[in-house]
Order: sequence, then C-alpha cells, then structure tokens
Amino acid sequence: MAARPRLNLIVTCAERKVNEPEPNLMLGRLAEAKPRTRARRWIRRLQAGVCARVLARDLYKGNHWHVVRSIIDGASSKIDVRVWVASAGYGLISVDASIRPYAATFSPRSSDSVGGSLECREWWETLASWRGPGKGPRSLRTLAKRDRKIPMLIVASGTYVNAMANDIAAAGKILTAKRLAVISAGVHSIGALEPYVVPVDSRLQKLVKGQMQSLNVRIAHRVLTGRIRSWRDLSRLRANLAARMNEFQPAHRKQRRKALDSRIVAFIRKERSKNSKVGHSVLLRRFRRAGFACEQERFHSLFQRAARMRQRS
Repeated sequence: MAARPRLNLIVTCAERKVNEPEPNLMLGRLAEAKPRTRARRWIRRLQAGVCARVLARDLYKGNHWHVVRSIIDGASSKIDVRVWVASAGYGLISVDASIRPYAATFSPRSSDSVGGSLECREWWETLASWRGPGKGPRSLRTLAKRDRKIPMLIVASGTYVNAMANDIAAAGKILTAKRLAVISAGVHSIGALEPYVVPVDSRLQKLVKGQMQSLNVRIAHRVLTGRIRSWRDLSRLRANLAARMNEFQPAHRKQRRKALDSRIVAFIRKERSKNSKVGHSVLLRRFRRAGFACEQERFHSLFQRAARMRQRS
C-alpha cells in the first residue's frame, strides 16, 4: 500500500483549558519586563510548575479545538496530517507534547496577554530558543528545514500570524509559496507574508458553518477533507478560496465596540448580583445588545473568572 501524502498543520492553542492553571502559570501575574527577559522568567515558571502535565491534544477545549480534534482523530483518511500547536505559553509544540495548564495569549485584550506587536514577535523567538517539552522542531523555520518536501498549512488569527511573522517568512524561503500557506481571517498587514497568506473573511462562514471564532480551522478542515481542492499545491489555494468567497455576498455585521477584560468582568459581576443563576450565554447576548463585542469562548472564560472572584469575596 502506498504511503499517504503528508502535511504539517499548525493550529493555534485555545484559551479555554480542561484544567485550570496554577497562579504562577498565569502570565498576567508575571511582572512586566523587556520581552526576552520576561519570556525567560516565564520559561523558568513553566519548568518549576507543580500541577500535573497533560498532552496538548487533551488540554484545550472549546469550539475551535473541537474542530482541531476532529482533524487529529482522522478527519481525512487520505492525508497523513501532522498537527502542531502555536502556543503563546510554550511556543511551537507537537499535539503529543506533555505540558502544564497555563494562561498566556497573543490577544491584546486579555489580562494574560504577551503585549504589543513587537513584544509578541520577540516572545515567540525567545520561546523557540528554549528546548521546550517533548521532541521535535521548536520553530516553523526548523520544521521547514527538516521537512523540505512536506507542505505546511498554518491556521491562525491575525494576532498569532503577527507573532510568528518572522518565523513564517523564514519558513517560506525554504518551502516557497507552493508548499506554504497561511489561512487567517482578519489579518490586516501582510507585507513579506503576501505570497503565503490566504486572506479569508466571513463570507466563507456560509460555506463551512459554525462560529466565526473557529472559521479558520473549519476552512482548513474543509480543505483537508477534499471539499476545497489544492492542498497539495498551496500556491493555488488562494485562488480557489477567493473564488468560493465570490459566490457569497459579504456578511452585514453590526459594529460593536471592543472591551477590556476588566470591563467584561465588571459587567458579569453586576448582572449576577441581580440574578446569581443567570448563565454566561444569556449574559453574552445582553453584552452584545449593549453594543460591545466579545467572542463566545473569551466571554465564557471571563464568566468563570468572575465566578471565582465571587467565591473568594
């Protein structure tokens, strides 16, 4: 029997975890410092952590990770998909790496955010210089050098693409646009990544269904199961997805204001002081009707944080 063609798939981690992290492994509790200095301090905390380790594939949860798990568990029988996680806490890791629960993200609106654009890039590069958990490459460039003939598909939000931008560009020089593509809804500044980025948007939600937050990985799932062609030649993927988007009218969405974590938690605590039994889904709808924007998984995480604060008070 002929060997199945291989693909390296890089997906982002998920904010929601099966197990809560210990306080020391919440980035918001690590004092501010220069990015590389702070990253090295963070690495020491990861190494000194006491909570039990979990396989990366089993640690994350939520809508985005549900789709990732379907890919890991063999959504396509025709392709040997090797899945890697782009983690703000650990860097590039295999889904089989054993890691501790943590709270760290490249999203700028989180209290556990790495920081701004330049800070995120330096952070990613510093994590890549660490040996890290498990075996395997610690950067996209190293992975590309090892698997020069294997296509690499990166599925990430704009903030994670920005954090990995230099690494993606370095991998692209090795693989070329034929073997490297980045699926990213909401990416704003492409620059040197133009040959590789597939700038998808909300129109494809009508094709792949599901929540906007999992749009990127749902598109990848559709590509890998053969319903969108050209994963073998990733340079053709942009044209194919653009053609599919043109089949749909742009989605009309209400413009909502962004909110900091502290603003959302305050809203949740105020509403629950009126009715302690109200659930997070109801509160999210109220929050959005008030004119604010928040992803479902982020709101759920902050809802849990507000609940813990209520228990301690």
